[in-house]
Amino acid sequence: MKLPTIPFLASAFVEVLKRFPLVMLAAIVGTITMISLLEADYANNAQEEFGKLAITCSLGLSSFLCAALVVEKWQLKLPLLLVSHLLALGLVVLYYFSLQWVDFDNDNTVVRFIGLNLAAHLGVAFIPYLDRASVEDFWEYNKRLFGNFMVGAFYSGVIFAGLSIAILAVNELFNLNIDGKSMGTCSSS
Repeated sequence: MKLPTIPFLASAFVEVLKRFPLVMLAAIVGTITMISLLEADYANNAQEEFGKLAITCSLGLSSFLCAALVVEKWQLKLPLLLVSHLLALGLVVLYYFSLQWVDFDNDNTVVRFIGLNLAAHLGVAFIPYLDRASVEDFWEYNKRLFGNFMVGAFYSGVIFAGLSIAILAVNELFNLNIDGKSMGTCSSS
């Protein structure tokens, strides 16, 4: 097995950035928001704002991917491409501002987020095969999506477990008293 080179990875990253710019933006903003939320001590109001931004970015990932799939499915040119992306961006921004008027701890907010996220994920699963596509291709596409998700979840779990065990080992061996807040399940004594 040949490992990918740095120039290959850089060109692949640029291609993904060109194909899915809003998805990448939502991923970057969401990642920075979650790291900031974990690492800094903010007032409760700031933590709530970061939480709202994080779940909005989470919803934006699949919503922006739906918009990109619509553009690719029907090969939309520039004016309609912008309309598709701006519509998805507008809906995500509207969702963020709708969170300002609701109680963040309210069950309705959680149910609404889950419902909207489920609808966006179903859009990702169905949009490429909305018209005259074979049923076998549709199921093969969704099987690959699910398989890629499971592989990614497994790799993420293995990396998390390995890093947690390594931090715990360093913490115990050298008595560093590492703060357990950002280590998930590992805690320091």
